[in-house]
Amino acid sequence: MIMKKFVALAIAGLFAVSLAAMYGGASYVREKNAGEELKKTEITLKESEEKPEETEEVFGASLPPIVLSESAKITYKYKYNSDDKTIETTEKLPYFLAGLGREQIAKIYENWKISDFSATSLVLSRTVDEASEKYIVGVKDGYIAVFYDDAQKQDNVMEVTDIPVASLTSDEQIRLGRGIRIKGEKELAEILQDYGS
Repeated sequence: MIMKKFVALAIAGLFAVSLAAMYGGASYVREKNAGEELKKTEITLKESEEKPEETEEVFGASLPPIVLSESAKITYKYKYNSDDKTIETTEKLPYFLAGLGREQIAKIYENWKISDFSATSLVLSRTVDEASEKYIVGVKDGYIAVFYDDAQKQDNVMEVTDIPVASLTSDEQIRLGRGIRIKGEKELAEILQDYGS
């Protein structure tokens, strides 16, 4: 009977030591010295050994850090100050970010705020001082037209106005022929109003 208790205590002690080594936490082992009362001994890792980042403690036990899975999604949130818009894009996590923890992501995206972090989702936020929409004011079929300044849009014509280019000075016609780059809806409204009057 005494031998069974000793073996059980030895196994519990080895288990506690292995947990401490795996997760960098402290574990407590109970020992019995020849007829003495049980005493508590703390087992810790050497200070030179690294502890994993971002461990989570549940019921006194440390869990491994949360890392991004290969199937995780990444969302980029851009908050544009000049026109007070927020644009979000969500896509599959790039392969080289899989397996990384929050601290590693923070180092890679140092100009971003991590809004949400889990094994399946990463949300990054950033404030941008420029306008969210960019346009080019130019000419289409003899009239002033507005084009999206975005090469990824299939049909980049936003609007064709009823203002004929022929009614403008030759300098303005040349300027519109080259295209006038505009940032934001406010600036676009101002330039269209100028040409319309």
